Amino acid sequence: MAGRDINRPSATGLSCNVEHVCPRSCVMLAMLLLYPLQLLFAADDPTELYSCSFAGHTPAGAVSGSCTTQSRPGPEYIARWEFTLTFDEQSSPTAGRITPDQFYDMVRSQCLEDGSFTTIIPLWGDFVIRPEDPDYVSSNKACSPVYQVSPSFITLLQINASPPTLRFVFEERPVDYVVATGLTTAEWTIHYLESFRRLQLNLSMRQFSSKSGRLK
Repeated sequence: MAGRDINRPSATGLSCNVEHVCPRSCVMLAMLLLYPLQLLFAADDPTELYSCSFAGHTPAGAVSGSCTTQSRPGPEYIARWEFTLTFDEQSSPTAGRITPDQFYDMVRSQCLEDGSFTTIIPLWGDFVIRPEDPDYVSSNKACSPVYQVSPSFITLLQINASPPTLRFVFEERPVDYVVATGLTTAEWTIHYLESFRRLQLNLSMRQFSSKSGRLK
C-alpha cells in the first residue's frame, strides 16, 4: 500500500494543507477540490476498508471495542464515510441500549499527536479512533493538530445483535451549503434544531429528571 499524501483529504474529515485561518468559503472550495474529504490513503482503491480500535462515550454510557472506517464517495457528497463499531464484552450491555437513529449535527474531527483521531458528535457522543495501519497512523501524526467542523447528516444503523455491531454513516453534502456565504442552508439549520430539541438530553437524564420533578 502506498503511503498517504498529507496534502490529500484524511479520515478525520481533514486536509492537512488547509490553513486554520482560511475563511469558510475558502475551506469549502478546498474541500470540493480535495473530494472525498476522508482519511484516505494515496491508494488505488479510495474505498479500502481500514481496521481500528475505539473508545468513546454514547447516550447509554462509555464504550470500547474494534472498528473499521471506509469511504463511500459519490457525486452528491463532499464526503461520505462509514464507521462500524464492534463492541467488546465489557461494553456489550451498554451497546445493547443504543438505538438506531438519523439526525443532523456539527461533527468535529481532529488529528492527534499519537496518530489517532477524534470524532465528536456533540448531540450524541464522542470517539477516539486508533487506526492499525502504520501509514494511516503516520498521516494522522503529520496532520496533527488540524481539525475541522462539518455540518453532517448522520445515520446510525444496527448491523448485528450478537456481538453488538453498529454503523455510523456520515454525510456532508453540497446541498446543505449556501454557495455565496459558505454557511449552512436554512433547511439544514431547521433539521439541526429539530435534532437538538430531541437529543439535547439523553434518555437516562430524562428519566432522572422526571423522577426528580425538575425537568422533563
